[in-house]
Amino acid sequence: MIRDDIDSDQPLYVGSDNPMRAYVTEGAAIRLAAAAALSATSLQVEPLAEALTTGAKLRFRFSRKGPGLVVTVSADAAVGAQTVAVGVLDGHLPVRTLGRLIRNISTDTLEYVLRDGATGTMLVTKNNAAITKVDAANGVCEWLIEDSDTFNEGTGAILVQPGRYIDTLRKTDAGDERPLQFVPAATKSKSSKH
Repeated sequence: MIRDDIDSDQPLYVGSDNPMRAYVTEGAAIRLAAAAALSATSLQVEPLAEALTTGAKLRFRFSRKGPGLVVTVSADAAVGAQTVAVGVLDGHLPVRTLGRLIRNISTDTLEYVLRDGATGTMLVTKNNAAITKVDAANGVCEWLIEDSDTFNEGTGAILVQPGRYIDTLRKTDAGDERPLQFVPAATKSKSSKH
């Protein structure tokens, strides 16, 4: 399963346009065993669950905001390795930071769905045409949950009630349909429309 976080610290606002961004990764998590300083060229990690190849890109997210830090593996690392050689870091990484392989989404057909967390009812769907691959090679895509997806201006009806919801980004290619990520989303009634 391919998992990552949509920045769910930024809630959805009912009746407002909500731009969404995802950083898609795959594979087993890689956890830093020691902090890595600016300009470091190796990472001390907990034993690797999967091998890494030269040129692979890893995304480390040390906070729920923003894209984190992308590093490129500069030498193969075997399963069980505790050191990973990387290109020069352009930032620091705190101990225990999690990273994953970046997924190239350029050939993936994508679909986004927002479901009610309690009932599983599908409330908002965005197909591949509505999802922009901003930086496909680095797994970055964006879409817009429009005000009309959450609020009917004509009737004043709130279509997505404030509460907890499940975001799903899926790969929907024939013969290879699977979830890319699941994360909770929160909605709030903060809008000039109601």
